[in-house]
Amino acid sequence: MKHLSSLVNYLKKPYGLLESKRFLYAFVFGMAAFAFAFLWIFEPFGLENLTDDEKWPVISAYAGAALGISILQFLVVQPLLFKRFRVYNTFLWLMLYLVLIGLSNAFINSFLWNDGQINMYNILFFQWIVLSIASLPIALFISLHYAWLMHKRAEKAMAINQRMNAENRHEPENIISLCNSNGKEELKLSKANLLCIKSDDNYAAIHFLESSQVKKRLVRNTLHNLEKQLGADHDFFRCHKSYIVNKSMLKEVSGNAAGYKLHLNHLHFEIPVSRKLNSRIQSILS
Repeated sequence: MKHLSSLVNYLKKPYGLLESKRFLYAFVFGMAAFAFAFLWIFEPFGLENLTDDEKWPVISAYAGAALGISILQFLVVQPLLFKRFRVYNTFLWLMLYLVLIGLSNAFINSFLWNDGQINMYNILFFQWIVLSIASLPIALFISLHYAWLMHKRAEKAMAINQRMNAENRHEPENIISLCNSNGKEELKLSKANLLCIKSDDNYAAIHFLESSQVKKRLVRNTLHNLEKQLGADHDFFRCHKSYIVNKSMLKEVSGNAAGYKLHLNHLHFEIPVSRKLNSRIQSILS
């Protein structure tokens, strides 16, 4: 039961492989190239009986169908259905792709060799061929890539934490003022006491220290305007569309396959890092 629970938790983990545009374009066009090369080299489905001149259009039909399905599924339909992926729906979405490839192969094969007559045997045969060749490698790739991503993020987070622990910051106290959308001063405090600012509908929730206690003040203003009020101070960092953090209050960074989380001194909640900053997080926090 414990192993089943661990498996369920693993399958529900956030996993952004199919959210990467770079991976999607490489996958879409790479799979078409792979299909063409595989068919040309191994000559399945009766291709060994054709001359080279006859093979070109037949193999191009198979590879072209794979390319068309890839573009439609991953570049057109996927953005409409999914905003965030987890391990389980990443695997299922790729399995659906294999099923569609198998169907297209069955239809093309029936058209070329069976006068367009499609039967259940052909469909099941091509599904078995495609799934037996590709399903296990895809499952292994997802597992290994997820583990590698977890290790990479955890390693980078550790490096950031070690650097922060090695640094001693001795800065003079700076006073900052935060105003509402009408320009009226709402809060005046030491820079060292500002923890973070969180977008909250038409307001911004300012988390700060007062007499060593964490306080929260709602200010009617946008995060963008408050970011401008903080000016060019490099200690304040817009890490997410909903958060500005004080880097000098950063306690540690944690990382997983979904991205990074910031842990600030005195705060009990984690603060997410925008995915577009994942690759630059180490240099940003330097």
